[in-house]
Amino acid sequence: MTPPTPVCRWIGTFASAKMPAVEDGRASPRWLGTWIGDVVVSVTRDGGGWGRRGLVSAVAVVLVTAACSGGSGPGPSDIEGLGVLSVGASPSCWLREDATVVCWGTDDFEAPAGAFAYVGAGWDHVCGVRVGGAVACWGYDGDGRAEAPLGAFTAVDGGYDFSCGLRADGTLACWGSDKDGRATPPGGEFAAVSVAYGTACGLRPGGKVACWGFDGDGQTDPPGGRFTAVSVGGPQACGLRSDATVACWGWGRAGPATEPDGEFTAIGVGWAHACGVRVDGTVACWGYDGDGRADPPGGVFTAVGAGNSDSCGLRADGVVVCWGPSYKTPATVPDGEFTAVAAGHRYWCGVRVDATLACWGLTDEKGQTAYGQADPPDGAFRAVSAASTHACGVRGDGTVACWGYNYFGQADPPDGAFRAVSAASNYACGVRADGTVACWGDNSYGQADPPEGAFRAVSAALTYVCGLRDDDTVACWGLDGNGRADPPDGAFRAVSAADYYACGVRADDTVACWGGNWYGQTDPPDGAFRSVSAGFYHACGLRADDTVACWGLPQDQADPPDGPFTAVTAGRLATCGLRADQTVECWLNLPHGVRPAGVKYEERELRRR
Repeated sequence: MTPPTPVCRWIGTFASAKMPAVEDGRASPRWLGTWIGDVVVSVTRDGGGWGRRGLVSAVAVVLVTAACSGGSGPGPSDIEGLGVLSVGASPSCWLREDATVVCWGTDDFEAPAGAFAYVGAGWDHVCGVRVGGAVACWGYDGDGRAEAPLGAFTAVDGGYDFSCGLRADGTLACWGSDKDGRATPPGGEFAAVSVAYGTACGLRPGGKVACWGFDGDGQTDPPGGRFTAVSVGGPQACGLRSDATVACWGWGRAGPATEPDGEFTAIGVGWAHACGVRVDGTVACWGYDGDGRADPPGGVFTAVGAGNSDSCGLRADGVVVCWGPSYKTPATVPDGEFTAVAAGHRYWCGVRVDATLACWGLTDEKGQTAYGQADPPDGAFRAVSAASTHACGVRGDGTVACWGYNYFGQADPPDGAFRAVSAASNYACGVRADGTVACWGDNSYGQADPPEGAFRAVSAALTYVCGLRDDDTVACWGLDGNGRADPPDGAFRAVSAADYYACGVRADDTVACWGGNWYGQTDPPDGAFRSVSAGFYHACGLRADDTVACWGLPQDQADPPDGPFTAVTAGRLATCGLRADQTVECWLNLPHGVRPAGVKYEERELRRR
């Protein structure tokens, strides 16, 4: 089967009698949308879960590379047998051997009936090429991204808010948002197309590359010459020339995209780095390497995939080897006492008693994350909020400072005095001193267009925001899938928004939650609460007696330690609480050995409800 080209780029299909073994300690394919660069294989159920390691009967292995992130949730229980997987930012889809498609995720991604030849999952939508060539799309349809044109296609690829397909006659068609001309491909015949975020590149039959769309970093200005393959990773792109050398253009995390000398047989481009297989089978990577993503192991490889932060390769002996921050022990932080703690994606930040900031989590040997989100500035701060790739804090003088990834301007806060700030995936919002809300960064879903009026607090999530007004009612704006931006009536004292649901503490101290409820995250327990924190698939609240209660999935994060706390924050990978003695305690699923000094951890076996 010829693989498709979805938002998580397919590198190739390799025939084998058995699935390559996954080497213990080197790779661990997972069924959550936050992973990238893993190997997608034939899957068989093992007990109550899914087979993830060892040898499984199969006839094809597909190596995937992706410049995407976000959570798609655990795979459905009927994923079994031979097929291929496409992982987007929110949906994941399985193309079965019988040509039917099953999807799962955080919204309504039920695939239409019928036989498909390809499937490509985008940020929040899915497109597939039916047997016969017609394209069908489903999921969120903002800007018409799920309204495919008529006609016969051979491939389709999804981006952030648009999609592109290769027609049977070799011409390209794109649909959805046309910001920066991303949905207006050049005319003429093409042999392949690659899409990432707001940029696309196509390979013409004669080997020439043409790119279009967002060009903030020069990624739509490819060099001349003949190419045999092209891959877009967001702010950078690379192509394999006809003489087997590699050429890159755009901007990587470490500066202008550059490439090593030598001849290559395959390439894979991630967000801030890229990797290639040399003609002798060794792997070379280039670009940002602060967390080990561009430091491949030795050995002979047949394929490689560069993802958002990790890389994986298929060795000649059939073993999958992965490297990068998900496979590396992070650095530690100094001991100390804290007055507040905030959970980001794979890292945490806290305000010390002396008002300085400290961050810890998935960091390199210098204590830094890929985009510097765990490297806060000096100075005194009142509060801090951590998102996936950037963080923001309110300084002692009331101004806001942000640091980390700034592709959408999310780390460029406006001037003025603020009471509070809340950082989300690609944007942030803050409550000004006069009570009005200001937002900055990405506004694809209207999440950066707050309503008028005075607010006391604001909580920003993936694609929407909820705020607590001065009259104690809750107002939400942005994308409203599953009712997450439709809060209940009544008076509230606090509100916390997660990616796909939200919770609030009512005036009578009870907790109410709304939005997606796949794992019981919107079914809070009875009783009186002081505060609430909504995590990815679970929430936690501080009871009136200062104990912590949690609910949702995984059950382990919803099983907090005993004892009094003064605050709690529910993150994607772990939950942390602030004790009365101002020490921080975290529990469950800290990534690959995260153990900052001064923070206590409880280990529990991960269970699935």
